[in-house]
Amino acid sequence: MACSSESTPSPDTNALVFVGSDDAHLYAIDAQTGQKKWAFATNGDVSSSPIVFDGWVYAGSDLGRFFAVDVQRGNLQWSVATQYSMATSPIAADGRIYLRGQDVYAYDAKTGNPIWGTFRGGSEPGSSVVKDGTSLFMAESETLIAYDAISGSRLWSFITDNNIQTVPVVSNGVVFIGSNDTILYALGAANGKSKWSFRASAAIVGSPTVANGRVYFGCYDDQLYALDEQTGKLLWRYATKSPIFSSPTVANNMVYVGSMDGNLYAVDVQKGTTAWSTNVGGAVFSSPTVANGVVYVGSTDNGLYAFDASDGGKKWVFYTQDRVRSSPCVLTTQGACY
Repeated sequence: MACSSESTPSPDTNALVFVGSDDAHLYAIDAQTGQKKWAFATNGDVSSSPIVFDGWVYAGSDLGRFFAVDVQRGNLQWSVATQYSMATSPIAADGRIYLRGQDVYAYDAKTGNPIWGTFRGGSEPGSSVVKDGTSLFMAESETLIAYDAISGSRLWSFITDNNIQTVPVVSNGVVFIGSNDTILYALGAANGKSKWSFRASAAIVGSPTVANGRVYFGCYDDQLYALDEQTGKLLWRYATKSPIFSSPTVANNMVYVGSMDGNLYAVDVQKGTTAWSTNVGGAVFSSPTVANGVVYVGSTDNGLYAFDASDGGKKWVFYTQDRVRSSPCVLTTQGACY
């Protein structure tokens, strides 16, 4: 997941884009020019999305190492061996970094010292962690689990009928999660009780996004869905040509989403019609990030792309040496993160 789905209108000549690549590097790219500022070598693919917190960039490798580096120079601040793939993205809150793999850990953001760990007993890493208030939400196999963020104790769980590949999102006291059982669930964040559910026509493989009273998500049936946040009523569906693993981003009255068909789409939020689309040379696992009127997205053609958010005009492309499945994070001069 990217840092945020908000957009600001004015250009920022000193903004940076951070993104990982399967070439085992974390990159810092000039957001305006597409020129490389620095590259940090890791011990494996960086498929998870980096985050920025208090002047440092945090990311992990698929070979089991998590690291914190300085945003300006890419110098290592600390790292820990996680003993599992870091294919999921971390979160930062209250001076802590929360990591997710076979187990769940909370680390001190500045020192890397462990604060607590929760043994889940699972054999495979689950979804990324999402924090809301004092609760953490994450998926393991077919189950969505809520933990206390302070102590790591388990609060509640909700079992679906198949594995969960998506990352939960929390809005207005409700947790939204999609499952391979084809259902998008809306659950009370406090107790895990069902509010409503919506059945799509195939496995839900794209993580949901909530904006302006609507829930958007991609599906293995090649379609982007828009639902009413309160009722789960279908508002519209938008067809691409391949499954959608990318999480939608909402800005400028458009929904931006990538598809495995190799295209980035901008869809009108009200009508569900095409505003513009453009080819990015390869399948898109990366979720778009919109900042300063530009949309950034990674592609399996090894490129990080920047397009004009209003019309899809290409601004630049930066090529790494392998696939870019990571979602970009944009840091502005003012310290805002998107």
